[in-house]
Amino acid sequence: MTQHAPRPADGAGPPTPGYVTFSTLRADDRTAAAELARALAHETRRWLRHREGFVSARIHTGVDTAAAVVVREEWRSRASHRAAGEDAAGAALRALLTGPGVRETSVFGGVPEEGIAGPYPSAPPGLVCVATRHLGSPTNARRLAGLLREGDWKRHFPGFISATPYIGDEGTYVNYPQWTDAAAFDAYMRDPRNAAGQPGIAELEVAPPEIVMCTVLDEVIARTPTRGTK
Repeated sequence: MTQHAPRPADGAGPPTPGYVTFSTLRADDRTAAAELARALAHETRRWLRHREGFVSARIHTGVDTAAAVVVREEWRSRASHRAAGEDAAGAALRALLTGPGVRETSVFGGVPEEGIAGPYPSAPPGLVCVATRHLGSPTNARRLAGLLREGDWKRHFPGFISATPYIGDEGTYVNYPQWTDAAAFDAYMRDPRNAAGQPGIAELEVAPPEIVMCTVLDEVIARTPTRGTK
């Protein structure tokens, strides 16, 4: 396992997002997924990083599902996200989400809840998980967010970076845990304390979860205006 010295969370950075989307695309094959991910990274950098209210975006490629691409966008508010989707920027990105080579697209939008940080909160992620769970109501989603924060052992687990839950309007829930590498994830999944918490999650679900394991292809941060410009 790659060793990282524990580092504190960054003291400065982009604004805290108030609204976050996850777009999950299933491509025809691995080649189509790679091309699609690169195109999404290019268009996101070209169009979104200058937009009012844009915080950041990550473009991921699936590892267990080789033909999956996941785009996470962070916005200051739902209104700023909506406004960006109504002009040329939104049209260009929407065309990619449903264009040639894409078999299926699902989009989640929600608000971040308090998560949990491990001993390496600022380490670059080697492996992330996008876990979409169907819980039937926002109340159940908040209960699951509470379960995520239980267990102090997670805060000290080697290679664990963080996990952030997001809650959608209809009770859909996305958890976004990050690890330094695949070995850290495998060790986490083998830990009996992790298995002990799974029945409580299953009791809240009304449909099977959708899990995509990913690596981060690119990250786009909002452009900071040059001092003295408008």
